[in-house]
Amino acid sequence: AIERWAWGLSKCLWPPLVSNHQSPQGVNPDGLRGIHDSEAPGPPSRSVLDLFSLEGSVAFVTGGSRGIGRSTCLALASAGADVMVTDQPNEAKWCKSVVEDIECLGRRAATDVCDVRDLISVKRAVQTCKE
Repeated sequence: AIERWAWGLSKCLWPPLVSNHQSPQGVNPDGLRGIHDSEAPGPPSRSVLDLFSLEGSVAFVTGGSRGIGRSTCLALASAGADVMVTDQPNEAKWCKSVVEDIECLGRRAATDVCDVRDLISVKRAVQTCKE
């Protein structure tokens, strides 16, 4: 069942996620015998990330200075978003390096101190992001 699902998914995406798959009758679902996916006609290869472009978006990430937050910031920037990196006052010193890494990816980035437990702090960081 999982193989059939993966084949159906690969027909929706190009390049296919499942390569050289043959149906039980020895013919792939397109009715072509012996044609490998690399030889099949179709659009030029592109990344799966092209389907998830965040070009023109701005991401506001709390806890973005280290660990999962840092990885999230870099993933969002890789997908095309500009990123506002925020963290608590005691973690803010790490935000600058995240901003530098995002800028190396060709995206805009800014940083601010933001304690999500303090509404005034959150409003100030959001206002900075809008500017």
